[in-house]
Amino acid sequence: MEECDGAIYGKVCCKNVNMNLYILGNGFDMAHGLNTSYSAFEEYVKEYHKDWYQLLGTMYSMKDPSRLWKDYERNLCNVDITGVTTNYNSRWIGMKKHEIENFFDNIYDQLQSLFHEWILSVDMSNCSKKMNLSAHDYFISFNYTNVLEKIYLIPREQICYIHNDTKNQRLLRPIVGHGDSYKHIETRVMLYKNVIRKIVEKEGYPEWCEDENDYVGFLMKCFQQLIGSLKKLPNEIIKYNHYFFYQLSRLPIDKVYVLGHSLARVDEAYFKKLFEFKSIKKANWYVSYHSLKEWPKLYYCFIKLSGYTKLPQMMKM
Repeated sequence: MEECDGAIYGKVCCKNVNMNLYILGNGFDMAHGLNTSYSAFEEYVKEYHKDWYQLLGTMYSMKDPSRLWKDYERNLCNVDITGVTTNYNSRWIGMKKHEIENFFDNIYDQLQSLFHEWILSVDMSNCSKKMNLSAHDYFISFNYTNVLEKIYLIPREQICYIHNDTKNQRLLRPIVGHGDSYKHIETRVMLYKNVIRKIVEKEGYPEWCEDENDYVGFLMKCFQQLIGSLKKLPNEIIKYNHYFFYQLSRLPIDKVYVLGHSLARVDEAYFKKLFEFKSIKKANWYVSYHSLKEWPKLYYCFIKLSGYTKLPQMMKM
């Protein structure tokens, strides 16, 4: 590699060279024929893990067994506290404290394991190029597959797999979670205090508890910790990927393409971080949409994410 007086990242000297940044969501993978929708995840669990499919239906139903799967990440925070307490309290009464805690911990572990297992099962054998992507550009992928590397031959050092990827997932689980704050979670659980109390008054409580108040407080803490454990931590993820973001802060990014991304609130912190960088803030932004129905939502979501400072150019994907 020849030296120059511009900064060098990967194989590219960035002096006087305009670059593109691509931000890729699940719509990108699906446009390449990969079956990575939440409904596909539901079908996988339903077929290969029937017991857990039924349990999760109870955990999240709110009288709708498919509620969790309709928008998986967002709905991870929507545990049906009333339904879970009603269905399981009679069992908990005969369990030790650590056994009940293990019940809740196991739900978190299993949700992560199921998603991990499903992602590793996604078939990429028929995947092929659908667009013209340059190996000189940079990419932030919210997906877990390696389409960029395997199909487009993009160097790995120019890709940030913000939520981990299949190449590393033998050791690292995919990062998946909701975006509610801890304060919101605490408030949400508090709303069910009287519901939990009524069930406990009717059915009783374990011998190791001092009284009903002790047991009600314990269950509320268990629910709060479960929902909190299913929360995505974007600021910690940004710190973990600090070197990639440092590179972006110094690159002359001319255009930013958001392809197949829902611009959901759970990912807001990542976009706010990008808008801290001068060239990215000045860049022309292009946001893809799949149907005219989703066009207005994506348009206004982007404006909000940008702090009402940028207008995107919308493009059909």
